[in-house]
Amino acid sequence: MAKKINTVLIPHFIVVGLMIAYLIYAGKLDFDKFMDRLPSVFFLQSIGLSNGYFIAVEWYLASMFFALVILYPLLLKNFDLTSKVIAPAGSVLLIGYLINKYNQLPSSRELDPIIAPSNLRALAVILLGVFCFTISETIRNAELSVLKKRLLIAVENICWIISLLFIVSTLSKKYEGIVVLIMAVAVAICFSRDFTSVIYNNSFVRYLGRISLTVYLCQNVTRKLIREQFDLTNRMTVVAIIVFTILLGVVIDYLCNRKKTAIQSK
Repeated sequence: MAKKINTVLIPHFIVVGLMIAYLIYAGKLDFDKFMDRLPSVFFLQSIGLSNGYFIAVEWYLASMFFALVILYPLLLKNFDLTSKVIAPAGSVLLIGYLINKYNQLPSSRELDPIIAPSNLRALAVILLGVFCFTISETIRNAELSVLKKRLLIAVENICWIISLLFIVSTLSKKYEGIVVLIMAVAVAICFSRDFTSVIYNNSFVRYLGRISLTVYLCQNVTRKLIREQFDLTNRMTVVAIIVFTILLGVVIDYLCNRKKTAIQSK
């Protein structure tokens, strides 16, 4: 848990600091609003203390940490039972329940009745990830012919294409559960293979994976800044948000890794 939290902590505090600075500059942060949002600084926005937050997308990190607290001891106690039985059964049952009740995979932090749907969602997809890891190890250890390897690559890329098409489509969110399962197939294959080309396995792709955290975290800051401080057309607003979010994510990642390198050298 400490390792997971430390990975997120520095960029989290930087982005929260930027958001607080902007809200003060824009005159949108009084004492009551600050106190309502304060639990989110400690990843406690999904337990019912308050409905406030500084960075909206951090709901997933908060829920993920609670899911890990539940799952990690189970994996330590009995890895095979948890990863091969509890994980697949629990994930599909929770995903099915959420889709059936909310017609989507919800990110709501409202208690219903005693636990936020966002926490159940995080638990469901992390359980699915645990099962994906088991499948990946099985594929990795199997003796595969060239034809089977090519079929796996084809299946993986078809799953990625389906997922991407859904993301940019206007299809109903009730299909999210199905798409998550399709994406899980792609993830399981992707992490199992050392037998493919350099398309996904190179330094540039690994760099994109590294900065994805900071880009993810700072999107709320850039959205508010661009929408509230610049008078742009809808199309230019979207372009500006994307460009500025990526640039800010790259800068924050650079600062975090520079600090990490300095600490390691000491």
